[in-house]
Amino acid sequence: MTFLYILLVLLGLFILVICESTRENLTVRKTEYDIDTGKNRNLRFAFIADYHQTMDGRTNGKIKSIIEKEKPDFIISAGDMIVGSSIPEKKQVAIDLLNELSSIARVFISNGNHEQRYAYNDPNGYADFRKKLSDSVTWLDNETSDFSEDIRIYGLDIDYKYYKRFEKVEMKSDYLINLFHKKPENDKLNIMIAHDPEYIDAYADFGPDIILSGHLHGGIVRLPLLGGVISPRLRFFPKYDYGFYKVKNSSMIVTNGLGSHSIPLRLFNTPEVVIINVR
Repeated sequence: MTFLYILLVLLGLFILVICESTRENLTVRKTEYDIDTGKNRNLRFAFIADYHQTMDGRTNGKIKSIIEKEKPDFIISAGDMIVGSSIPEKKQVAIDLLNELSSIARVFISNGNHEQRYAYNDPNGYADFRKKLSDSVTWLDNETSDFSEDIRIYGLDIDYKYYKRFEKVEMKSDYLINLFHKKPENDKLNIMIAHDPEYIDAYADFGPDIILSGHLHGGIVRLPLLGGVISPRLRFFPKYDYGFYKVKNSSMIVTNGLGSHSIPLRLFNTPEVVIINVR
């Protein structure tokens, strides 16, 4: 009888977790940050990541509505808009979202590890995916694009070896200089899209003013005081799981993202659209 009681309690808890996770995956909130870079810029932009074709596009309207109301100067995605292993037809919801957002403001995006995986496994499908995007979506593969003469955006696409699940490969201090060929110019506001936040030290050495990351999904499950529980590398309590961080002269914002993949679990970790005000 005691065993049956315990079993029923565990089953009830499991059902509650699934229901709450589903509710959170269908919810989108707004999170806002103010950043003073000391460069006297008056700028407002939206930031998203890790959409992962979430809930077959059922949150697209909510995401667009939040961003539309904020009237951003531009929109940035830090990648993983898709699930790399899913069939091409499933990726259409990500194409739809990016194109809808590009009707609000120009969109800048670079690869996450899921786009990288798709490009490796199905290069033709990946190329077709990008061809379907609006001309107002600027995809940056270790490239820069100037939003204005004094605002430059860097799209970082690190090698796939840096995403190894059970091993963290060291990123050398000159790695980013070799990719971009020179360091950011001090007279510009330099914003870097960098999907994986775990290499913040190398990013800060490179010298952008603002770093935008995702990848860790906020630690999937978040606990009071302890923060995110587990990273995609299956490491417990990752250091840069979510929020605002300052390293040297760089400010980094890590979003918990908009979706999930594989095991679509979220707990105390509502998906978000980030709005960033730069002064």
